[in-house]
Amino acid sequence: MLKSGTEKYHNDPKIVRAIEILFILHAEHELNCSTAAIRHMASSLADVYTSLAGAVTALYGPRHGGANEAVLRMLE
Repeated sequence: MLKSGTEKYHNDPKIVRAIEILFILHAEHELNCSTAAIRHMASSLADVYTSLAGAVTALYGPRHGGANEAVLRMLE
C-alpha cells in the first residue's frame, strides 16, 4: 500500500485476508444501534422528529459512535 506506481506491487495475502474480514464484519453489522432506535420509534407511530432525536441520542453513546474508532486503534 505504500509503494509508488513505478514498481510492480504484490499484495501481501495476510493484509488482503485481514481487509476482507474487516469488510465482512462491517457488512454483517448492518442494523446498528441508531438505525434500530429510529425504526423502533417510528414503528410505534412516533413523529419523525422524535424518532430522529432517539436515533441521534443512540448514536451519542460510546458503544455506538466509538466502535469504529476503537477497531481502527486496535488494528494500528
